[in-house]
Amino acid sequence: MQITGRNHLSVDPTTAWAAFHDAGVLERSLPGCQSLREVEPGRYDMTVSAGVAAIKGTYDGQAVFSQEQEPVSFVLSLSGAGGPGTVNADVHVRLTEAADGGTDLDWTADAVVGGPVGGVGQRMLSSVARRLASQFFSNIDRDLASGGSAAAAGPSAPDEDGAAPAAAGTAGGEAGTTSGASSAGAPRVTFTPDPRAAAAVSVGAPLLPMLAGAAIALVGVALGARLRRR
Repeated sequence: MQITGRNHLSVDPTTAWAAFHDAGVLERSLPGCQSLREVEPGRYDMTVSAGVAAIKGTYDGQAVFSQEQEPVSFVLSLSGAGGPGTVNADVHVRLTEAADGGTDLDWTADAVVGGPVGGVGQRMLSSVARRLASQFFSNIDRDLASGGSAAAAGPSAPDEDGAAPAAAGTAGGEAGTTSGASSAGAPRVTFTPDPRAAAAVSVGAPLLPMLAGAAIALVGVALGARLRRR
């Protein structure tokens, strides 16, 4: 199954790029983010609370940026582990200037999910990932518009479905999932149930996927990692 999405930010691509590389903006905007710390340029340690249905928990993981073409595109790779399972993700994000002067964000997520959360089902996992991705981009847009004050209290905690409560004001966007064979080079998402809590999980999103989740169920986690501003 392929997960793709498009979202819109009100700022230009250069400003959006800087935001995606600002650890403070990231930590404030990522739903469920408890901490985000840069351990070296382009590499972050993070702790995120997320869940799907009755399977909830905290993930400790790492986010790494690569293949960066400022301010056009980047790839975000994630790895994480927690009670619900473990996660590894590759998120491809592209930024283009929109007609209104803002930024259109197109993302694709390559994901494999296992452990207890892998038994939840593709439809619910995809739904949660899309919601987390939309929430993440909405928070980014609000943070930029308010100079950081709108999200100063920190990111919203995920609700019972794993997504954070809706923000006051949203960034436009849409996301979708397509099952079946994908075209050459397109990311694939596979959910493999495993009764063992320690079973491996691998998720990729732009989103971030995402989103990025984009999530972790967890694509939302993927959509929330960032480099410091260069």
